[in-house]
Amino acid sequence: MNFMELECSKEVILMITYSYALYSSLSPGMQVYLEGLTALHSAVTQADGYRAAGLHVRREPVESVHPVVRVHPATGWKSVHVNPGFTLRILGVPKPESDTILNFLFHQIADNVDFHVRFQWEPNSVAFWDDRIVTHTATFDFWPHSPCAQSYASWRETRVC
Repeated sequence: MNFMELECSKEVILMITYSYALYSSLSPGMQVYLEGLTALHSAVTQADGYRAAGLHVRREPVESVHPVVRVHPATGWKSVHVNPGFTLRILGVPKPESDTILNFLFHQIADNVDFHVRFQWEPNSVAFWDDRIVTHTATFDFWPHSPCAQSYASWRETRVC
């Protein structure tokens, strides 16, 4: 569970995409196909970008392999577990196939408003979400201000990256 609390006066919009809804929207054949796949997830590009910009890298980046579809340990519901910022490729399939599937899923995450929640941060706002089933990003309309929120996470299980 993630918890964020805004600490500045500038309003920011947080966009959350629910991957339960994305999984449920897929055809039964696509669901079965994706359930057998794993993907390479990497934070190296993000860390390299921070370094190139002269910014501090909070922790050394990791690469991990995770299932494309994960089962939530509390609900038993299935969700698509890819992220445009971190998922590099689907393993065990040719690169063109991996690219096509990921592009489709990333497009759904970014553009399908049926899966989105937009939270308008205001001073003293508080939001909760389960990080295991969402992809989230702030809209970049706060420039030149920096996003200024506290984020707290509670982990009671082995994390699937």
